[in-house]
Amino acid sequence: MIKDTYGISFQDDTASVTNMDLQFVSSPPSGMDNALAWVTYSGPKGSSATKLTMSVNTKFYDALDQNDPNGVSKKTVAYLDRTIAHELTHAVMAANIKDMGDMPLSLVEGAAEYTHGIDDQRLTALKALQPSQLDSKTDEEPYAAGYAFLHYLNAHSGHDGYAMKRMMSVLVNKGGGTAGVDAAIAAASKGAFGSWQEAKDAFTKDFNSYTNVEDFLKEKCDIELVPGYTMKGPYDTGSATGSKSWNGEQANGEQVVLEGKSPRFWWYPSSETSTIEGLTVEWGDYPQPDLTDAGFRFQVGTKANQNIFAAFSDIHANALGLRSDQGENISVQTRADAKRAMTICDRALRKALDQSTTIGALTSRMEYTSRNLTTASENVQSAESTIRDADMAKEMTEYTKNNVLQQAAQSMLAQANQTSSGVLSLLQG
Repeated sequence: MIKDTYGISFQDDTASVTNMDLQFVSSPPSGMDNALAWVTYSGPKGSSATKLTMSVNTKFYDALDQNDPNGVSKKTVAYLDRTIAHELTHAVMAANIKDMGDMPLSLVEGAAEYTHGIDDQRLTALKALQPSQLDSKTDEEPYAAGYAFLHYLNAHSGHDGYAMKRMMSVLVNKGGGTAGVDAAIAAASKGAFGSWQEAKDAFTKDFNSYTNVEDFLKEKCDIELVPGYTMKGPYDTGSATGSKSWNGEQANGEQVVLEGKSPRFWWYPSSETSTIEGLTVEWGDYPQPDLTDAGFRFQVGTKANQNIFAAFSDIHANALGLRSDQGENISVQTRADAKRAMTICDRALRKALDQSTTIGALTSRMEYTSRNLTTASENVQSAESTIRDADMAKEMTEYTKNNVLQQAAQSMLAQANQTSSGVLSLLQG
């Protein structure tokens, strides 16, 4: 999703870090109590991030609706999949852009919001928009202002669908300092603005020419705030790849992040890390489920812990995201539905192939173990034969010894008999 939006990913050569620690926090630090998740990064000046950490506020995730694939929490109206998309945008940018911390906060947060769109989630903040908020660092102001500003740049690029990719490409090459940001703004707007300040001045001037904020957003930023907007309604969220930005496919709050039709779409956490699109996630101290009866354990050695554990994800239609738990199949009724269905099918195939690879690797390990056990068995038989052969030699020695002693005794008895006969003959004669 982020790759489609901005053209950057953890698989790029410019990515300075490709692993991220994941922490599940029950007691958030000061100021983060109402945050669903957040990403922190660190690295030396003049470089991109060398360490990434995502923290997840479990007070929201503990209340997840187990039947909703979008991650609806009973403690918030937001879809948590969109929050993760927002935070992963920060992570990808930090890994690819040098000195991202020098960028204006509104540009950083606006980019993360533009990934999935916020026309439905931040209606109040958008209605209270002021140009001065582009320099703000307070609450939701830089989020909504930065989001509207990027829509404004996109509109001045002619809605060609590549404004954000051009912007990110320049930031990756030039960094997040003043020169890099100015060049990125010029690239995104196709030269309409030569710098961050020039673009802000134009944004302010256009804003002040309207008496109504909503009219400015609609006519200059392609953001239409529909009364009664809901995340399940038939409206586009305003994402960078949606219908408002470049006449792409319309996607509402449930559709903008694709998970398939069922919350059972997942990969079995068979280790302490998972690699997704080039990013290795380290699960940290997340409380692991009881796996006692969740898989198979094969004893492959002579010691208690010499075993192979095998567990597999569910690959039925529901778990592959092809069918909802209520039996509803993916739709291809419209062009947009068909495109989403293709993506879901691609992911389903990847999951099935992943399981096939897991089974193949397990089979190879079992075959290798079988060959080792066969070799060990043959070695035992050879040793046993050697031992038995040694015992046979001993028995033959004993047999020969006894045979010699018996023959010697018979010989001595015969000689004694002859002596007795000779004495009797002399006496008789």
